[in-house]
Amino acid sequence: MSLKIDPSNWRVRELGPADRKQIESHLLRLDCSDRFRRFCAVVTDDSIASLLSNLDWRRSLLVGCFVDGVLRGLVHMCDWPDGNEEAEVAISVDKAFRRSGMATALMQSAMRLSVESGLKVKAVAMIAQPENDPIKGFAVKLGFSMTDANNQMLARLVWNATAQERLNRPDNALSSFA
Repeated sequence: MSLKIDPSNWRVRELGPADRKQIESHLLRLDCSDRFRRFCAVVTDDSIASLLSNLDWRRSLLVGCFVDGVLRGLVHMCDWPDGNEEAEVAISVDKAFRRSGMATALMQSAMRLSVESGLKVKAVAMIAQPENDPIKGFAVKLGFSMTDANNQMLARLVWNATAQERLNRPDNALSSFA
């Protein structure tokens, strides 16, 4: 059965501590394989609860996509504490909404909000397992450079005018979110 995706029903917004239950529900819906792809580790339900309890909201920007009031996609951007003005980005989207443009819409919104909030992010990076072909394809589409290190893939995007243009080009779904 194929689910018809209607982006006009999506509500993309920044998330805060009051959204913790929705964030937790979204992450708990990920199966073992998806959790491994999202966290690059085996993650239990208790681990997710602990992660959210210990989340440093001052260093994090979370953006969610809601459909009919349910969080279906999430981007978590967290600056690295070494002062190099880089942030790590992690993305998760419910299975039924993958390949719909939701991850792109979330990334566009996260990058826009990072600029608007005054975060000095000059580059973003995603860490993934080498066999995570969906995130590799997503990274290539958005212009990330990729390197392999220690059995993980590091995808890095320098945030400049070229990257902004590529992320917001008309063939990217929902470019109006930027």
